[in-house]
Amino acid sequence: MYLDYEWLDFVDVRVVGAARDEFTDADGATRVADESSVRLETKGGLLRAADVDPPLFDAAALNGISLQRGFRRALRSVFALDGGPLGLLLDDAPGGLIAAGYVHAMAGSTDPNSSAGRAARAARPEGLEGPEAMGLRADLCAGWRADGTMMLSVTAGDALPFLGTPPVPQHPDGADGWPALDIPAPGLRRHRRIDVVPDGDTWQIDAWFRDTYRAADGECGALHEYTVNVEVDARDQTIRAITAIPHALPWDECPAAAAAVVKLAGLPLEGLRSSVPRSLIGVESCTHLTNELRELSDVPRMVAAL
Repeated sequence: MYLDYEWLDFVDVRVVGAARDEFTDADGATRVADESSVRLETKGGLLRAADVDPPLFDAAALNGISLQRGFRRALRSVFALDGGPLGLLLDDAPGGLIAAGYVHAMAGSTDPNSSAGRAARAARPEGLEGPEAMGLRADLCAGWRADGTMMLSVTAGDALPFLGTPPVPQHPDGADGWPALDIPAPGLRRHRRIDVVPDGDTWQIDAWFRDTYRAADGECGALHEYTVNVEVDARDQTIRAITAIPHALPWDECPAAAAAVVKLAGLPLEGLRSSVPRSLIGVESCTHLTNELRELSDVPRMVAAL
């Protein structure tokens, strides 16, 4: 699955993405069994165009909804997530937008002397300064902890102190050049992979995601990247064991969230979209890892299709 985010200005964004289910048989032959695509665009911060393929519901019903707040609730009112590629794309679109929000900062918009910086300040709500003006809430996650590197820098009026983005290719290993589209420059791509293999009375899950930032000069770097390994009891579809391995992350405090995923042991896979946000809260959480864990709700459908 991938979602590309291209900012049209400081408020509005165009999102283009696709997802597919691939099945590999015992002989190693792989076929595409199901695929979907989405295209979303906002105007004044609200959706003005929502196109989905296949057209499993009337996507026009989402127009006028904020992609940042209330989108998933509105989506559930018109489309029941069934574990398929289309639901995965739409459910992940708001989470990817949070990561895409860093594109302005990484492109230099936090430089107070730049034209982008002046435009960003002019767009802030009157009377708000510091973290609140940027929509940041202390202790929301491990990286945003009140005494952490990022919040202290923003409170002091400094630019976001990114650790840097390790160079990565546009297409990860094993992607076979998919998708053919380039990442917008500047822009962000969320690339997600969930592999599941039945193994006796267990399911072995190897999940991975990367948020790739592409600068205006075309160079690509990893902003967020995690691997998640899960062992599932095939009889009741509950988690036996789970580990999260952090790779590239923007601040020193971010990797601490990985340790808390053990709280999910014993929970059923299909309920993760609701149980993960209740189990992983505050500085024990990572917004982007949380999204990865929520999407594991789709695994039972994948196994059933085998």
